[in-house]
Amino acid sequence: MVTTGFVQAAAAQHGATAAGHDLAALHTDIAYFAAAEHKAPARLDERIWDGLLAKHTTTTAAADAVSLRID
Repeated sequence: MVTTGFVQAAAAQHGATAAGHDLAALHTDIAYFAAAEHKAPARLDERIWDGLLAKHTTTTAAADAVSLRID
């Protein structure tokens, strides 16, 4: 089980902010990937972090860019 403190610390190190990201959803996804990969959140591949940070961005322009890549 991944503890909240580890996810929050790793998210902050990767640039997540309360103003720019849905932190609750980001936490859920990071905890899922960390458990699936049997790794601490800070040790997850940068591509996972980049994708999830983009996915959980709350600004309109960034969200539109993610939507275009998914579609």
